[in-house]
Amino acid sequence: MAIAKAASSAGRRSFACGDLVIACDPLVWALERSAYKTRCAYCLEESSELRACSGCQLHRYCNSTCQAADWKVEHKLECAMLKKISSKSSGTHKELISIVAFLPEGESSLFPIILDMIAKLANKIKLNTTTDIPGLGQKSAHDLLQMLPPNPAQSSTERILLPTRITTGSGTENATVLDMPLMDFLKYYGIIHYNFMPVCDVLEDSACIGLALYPQASRRQMTPVCLDINVVLNNRGRQLVVHAVENIPEYTGLQDLRYTAVQEPFNQTRAERRAAFVKYHGYPCTCRKCTEEYDADVNPLKCVTMGCSNRIPSDSRARGACSECGALNGDRLAQFRRFMQQLDTIIDIRLPREHNQAKITELCEKIEAAGILQSDAHIRYVCGWKLWEKYLEEGRCEEGCRLMDELVDCMRDVYPKYEVIRAVLLMNAGTAATAALQKRVLVQGMGRLSEPAKIKLEALAAHVCCRILDFCKEAYDILVVLFGQQSKEARTSLTVIQSVSTHIYQIEHAFHGRK
Repeated sequence: MAIAKAASSAGRRSFACGDLVIACDPLVWALERSAYKTRCAYCLEESSELRACSGCQLHRYCNSTCQAADWKVEHKLECAMLKKISSKSSGTHKELISIVAFLPEGESSLFPIILDMIAKLANKIKLNTTTDIPGLGQKSAHDLLQMLPPNPAQSSTERILLPTRITTGSGTENATVLDMPLMDFLKYYGIIHYNFMPVCDVLEDSACIGLALYPQASRRQMTPVCLDINVVLNNRGRQLVVHAVENIPEYTGLQDLRYTAVQEPFNQTRAERRAAFVKYHGYPCTCRKCTEEYDADVNPLKCVTMGCSNRIPSDSRARGACSECGALNGDRLAQFRRFMQQLDTIIDIRLPREHNQAKITELCEKIEAAGILQSDAHIRYVCGWKLWEKYLEEGRCEEGCRLMDELVDCMRDVYPKYEVIRAVLLMNAGTAATAALQKRVLVQGMGRLSEPAKIKLEALAAHVCCRILDFCKEAYDILVVLFGQQSKEARTSLTVIQSVSTHIYQIEHAFHGRK
């Protein structure tokens, strides 16, 4: 198993936007139990015809090639051990699982996966397995474990676990857990819990399907921020890949890599991002994109003077005279702040975002009607997608497609160049707009429209069709850069392009048939 294939070869100390910075396999990893039933344990592809390992009955494979490959690099070291801890009759496993009731909210779902990872890690250390790492030579599992930073809250972890029945012996320090000393178990639990990285499927809303430990690219060794990132972290199967999303002129170590662990940070207001960051890390983010000045610059006001294209920052600077026409925009600033107060009142980070979507959509309609914000304002992007979807669902294609153009342009500015979520959103924009045009042109028909309205709709459709193909092609290019031309992500994007192209042809044929 090759732990790392880093682009940062000897002597390379800079990266350009789009470069692969790191690609590494995990030291240990485990899928969620539900994922083992639907995904190949080696390539992680979903399949309805998986066949189980005859030994542990836990790992399942989509074909014999994956099974042989996994056995060679990993599974032969863990098969018997997994059979033991997966057994329903295993007293150790049942007693360990009983800890779940004592764990803090949010940790109970992770514990069974961490338990599997602890067993695999202990097994590797016991067998003294070694791995050849480019630039570092042969490293044992114990050596790789030492590369991971310790959990600074280890003492609190011990307070959580020690009072519970996690031993199979007398409850003393000499009792064993999974055939290891209790304090070793606590040490492994702390390191894994502090350093784990989620293994995600980017085409399914970045759904987490497992956890992994990457000693050479630990998330705790990089610098977490809420928005001002210079790299994105993605999974290619169980492999972690790190790509630069801006130029990194001087790379000295992992601390120079800024990433975000906030879910969908570009689809949140500054207040939401900061609250999510504090909840995850326990301290506030201090990146430059968390400042009030930056927030005001990415939410620019339109100048009150008709025809003036100046961008007015939505903070105290708006009270001064416009640098181009001299107009005062204090009233617009006050109006914008009222809208922001309403949005802060609507948004509750303790509730699912969908809970308040109707109110957010209503507020976005008010912001649109007021016409006080520039078309690329981030706040319009944050709450505008639901409004756009509403327009399309109601058949208001003209309004929806105009807003779609503005939102996608805003997304290009706000999102990093090679962000996977941006690619997925681009594909979603293309398919949703195509479906809306299909419904308007092919299903509802054009019988009730006047001839000028039909001509206008045809021109709109032609414009939108070109934009949709651009979106899908851009999404495909992003996914190819990140995952390769033969990856599942790239193949899925090509399927979307083919489907959208077919629908566009049908729409154009309907217009030609009318003539």
